[in-house]
Amino acid sequence: GLTALKKTYGLGVGAGNSGNSIYHKDVLKDQPKISMHNFWIEILVDGGVVFALIFYLWYVYLIRKLYQLYTKIDKSDILRYFAISCALSLAGFIIGAVSGSSVVYDFPMWILFGFSIATLKVYQKVRINNLALEDEGTLPC
Repeated sequence: GLTALKKTYGLGVGAGNSGNSIYHKDVLKDQPKISMHNFWIEILVDGGVVFALIFYLWYVYLIRKLYQLYTKIDKSDILRYFAISCALSLAGFIIGAVSGSSVVYDFPMWILFGFSIATLKVYQKVRINNLALEDEGTLPC
């Protein structure tokens, strides 16, 4: 995979093309090695250096925001539980995705990403609603 990345000057081979036998025969003059068994390198090889860096930064940002949300919220709020469970799941996914083959096709990964983003958005909406109620001078019980 890293050889393919080098041959494309860091631009990547395109989504799903890391195992493409035509690409391997034309560019690498090699027999295809279909699976890299490392999600993080697969993102790098398929998307290129720029996309991979953006994705990695977004991923760390997501974990960080979820942890910050966990530390901000009252202990009785269910969003606190969702925030820390998503943050820990994303942190564990870093290690778990190393051995997985094409994890991008696994639905639970997308559920985890979606639930993590939804948790942040729900908190944002709750916070905006509470600020609006404070401005009016009324707060819910």
